[in-house]
Amino acid sequence: MVQRAKSRFLQRVEEEFIWTTDTLWENEVKANLFVARILLETALIDVVFIVGARFGIFDVSEANVTGILTQTLFLLIGSAMLCFYFKGRKNWLKIVMMVVYTVSLIRVYSIMTYYVVLVFAFPIILSVRYYSKPFTIFIGLLTVAMSGMADYFAVVHKYAQVDMNFLQLDAGTSITFDKFDLLKNVVMQQANIDYDVVWQYNLLNSYMPRIILYVMIALICMEIAMRGRMAIFEQQSETQKTERISTELNLASSIQANMLPNIFPAFPERTDFDVYATMDPAKEVGGDFYDFFMVDDDHLALVMADVSGKGIPAAMFMVIAKTLIKDHAQLGLSPGEVLTRVNNLLCEGNEAGLFVTAWMCIIDVNNGDVLYANAGHNPPVFVRNGKADFLDCKPGFVLAGLEDYEYREYLTHIEKGDKIFLYTDGATEATNLNKELYGEDRLITCIRNLPEGTTCVEAIHTVRLDIDNFVGEAEQFDDLTMLAFDFTEKKRIEQ
Repeated sequence: MVQRAKSRFLQRVEEEFIWTTDTLWENEVKANLFVARILLETALIDVVFIVGARFGIFDVSEANVTGILTQTLFLLIGSAMLCFYFKGRKNWLKIVMMVVYTVSLIRVYSIMTYYVVLVFAFPIILSVRYYSKPFTIFIGLLTVAMSGMADYFAVVHKYAQVDMNFLQLDAGTSITFDKFDLLKNVVMQQANIDYDVVWQYNLLNSYMPRIILYVMIALICMEIAMRGRMAIFEQQSETQKTERISTELNLASSIQANMLPNIFPAFPERTDFDVYATMDPAKEVGGDFYDFFMVDDDHLALVMADVSGKGIPAAMFMVIAKTLIKDHAQLGLSPGEVLTRVNNLLCEGNEAGLFVTAWMCIIDVNNGDVLYANAGHNPPVFVRNGKADFLDCKPGFVLAGLEDYEYREYLTHIEKGDKIFLYTDGATEATNLNKELYGEDRLITCIRNLPEGTTCVEAIHTVRLDIDNFVGEAEQFDDLTMLAFDFTEKKRIEQ
């Protein structure tokens, strides 16, 4: 039992005084450098004492100035330089500097009792910067001990005169001095004052009140140190949670990006059409998604969708919706049938109330027939012979919004050289600092101004650049997804 308690005690001492955890290490380095600067500032004050004593401002003998104050000056500067030399990165620096600081103050105090009453509060206050309750207790005990030694040397060994304001000769008279001078010793000798009596009186009337004061300061500082340490650990815990969430979000973002077709040219073996798409989430993960895939050798499916909301919930719902749409399309169902079945599946268990807007088409790449359906999504832009207009189709209800809703299908035809541009509302609702929307008119104008022969890659990048120039420094608040399809025989320019 005793051995176990001793082992725990030694372990705690080692933890608090020899090394620190990673959480507190950087704080300790900064605290060491801070204390080193305080030591240099105290050294500067010590120089003021030395100069003041030389000119008679302070009643200190020349021998004490040369000995104690000068030695103290070198102690302070030496320990501070030692800390700066190691850049504060040594575990024992705090003990060395705080002990040197306390010893330095006792030396100054022992020869200037009348002038330096509360200097021993400084080490206790400085110890708080390390946010270690045991270390603050250690400095508090050291302060009390050194304060007693200071009085002992000051009174018993006559390094300086005791503060005569505390001395009562008898019930009716007292000796009071506003300034110490060389006559004090004479007065004390004439009054037959015994130094032992002075020491006893000083113990009760000077030293004991200071002990109580130091203990009060130490208790306050211990509480501050403990709370500061807890705050650091809480901050570390929150930082770790944030980092973990950030790591998980980055991983989720990578997984989401890999779920979308992102290898271009998408169909290098095909020369009869071209397709390119991008998705830029407003957060680490988004709710937008696009998809394109060959249903069979003659039919290409294009999908553009936007899940309500942002972040993880929208991303999870996006994964479900994308998977269901592709799976049903590859069964050979038409776009209207796909959206109708997927809608019913998404309505099941949708307690979060999320929904999806989606536009889907299946293109017969042999004859150019385009069969499409719309579930509340933005109409795509159809480009032919340099003219760009929105593809006419009545938007149906959003997916996961109304069970058993049947989606209407539309049929159009594209010819060689025609383009289809799909997008989410993150493009048309992009907002600048003046709260102005990019809008459908700017989108149409930008697409109409595309030079003849513009590839899908160039088209997407041109529109994105135009949106970025419009938005300027404003923050992206919504996912921005675009897809371009070009029904052409021309050679593609790879990105």
